[in-house]
Amino acid sequence: MDANGPTRQKLTDQAADWLVRLDAGTADPEAFEAWRSADPRHASVFAQVAATWKRTGDLRGSVLPPSETPTVEVAAPRADRRTLLRGLAASGVAAIGLGATALVLTTRRASAETARGERRTVALPDGSRVELNTDSRVEWRFGERRELWLSRGEASFAIADDLVRPLLLEAGALRAAVDPGRYNLRQDRIATRLTVFSGRARLGLAGGTTTATAGDQAEARGAALTVRRLTADRLESVTAWRRGELHLDGMTLEEAAAEYSRYLEKPIVVADPRVARLRLGGRFLIDEPSDFLRALAEGFAIESRNEGDRIVLRHSAPAPSAAPQQKN
Repeated sequence: MDANGPTRQKLTDQAADWLVRLDAGTADPEAFEAWRSADPRHASVFAQVAATWKRTGDLRGSVLPPSETPTVEVAAPRADRRTLLRGLAASGVAAIGLGATALVLTTRRASAETARGERRTVALPDGSRVELNTDSRVEWRFGERRELWLSRGEASFAIADDLVRPLLLEAGALRAAVDPGRYNLRQDRIATRLTVFSGRARLGLAGGTTTATAGDQAEARGAALTVRRLTADRLESVTAWRRGELHLDGMTLEEAAAEYSRYLEKPIVVADPRVARLRLGGRFLIDEPSDFLRALAEGFAIESRNEGDRIVLRHSAPAPSAAPQQKN
């Protein structure tokens, strides 16, 4: 069959799919090796596609242009990366002298994660350290660039210095080029927040770009990106989880229950709307909610009950019944 005809395009499509899945960490390495070894053309086309990936900077744009004031660009959707990769490879972009095996190694991500209630620290190849909070996952790839992804949850980063490669940090739509220093990154259903304890972060998403320095917290909420200065107490609260603590600091009972539930096998649920918006203060251990539940009972007459697979909170006083209507 003609190597430049339909078969060539099909092989390019297959190679692009393999490379995207290898990059995401979802491919089976043994299955990939079996595909690549099945036909000499597979290895050749994959090398060309991988070289295209490398040459185009992972097809996400020049995140750090060669200037002293880099800008940050938003990652393209993964499906678009696959489409662009196929098109560029099919157009004849040549391989650039790297073997296919080496290219796979440079595109594959390593990862670490925690289960609910677990915390762990991971040492990265460049000397950086990542501390993962409960139910969190981080991925990294260190080659010509240092790249870290927070796939879910929360992590604290101690970023080592590297005179050649800045570190690119990504969570959801938020991307940041960060200097050596200490950072805390969290993403949830509402927002993604990057807190800077030391160093500097140049951030961006679809809504624009900005810079955060020590004492700042950058928040990406939808397409909006804002930076605010935190007080010393608030900065301490951000990483209280590293000491096994939860600082309520004006949280509502509903918010505090959600925070506790991140760490517990049995989530805490507020079943009484009369107390859901009650504002709370204090510091409690996150692994053992008994002191927290006792404080609710003693200070606010809120009782807790184990109901199946959850802990339910209600005010101990019965809800007032509707006033009787006067009969005519």
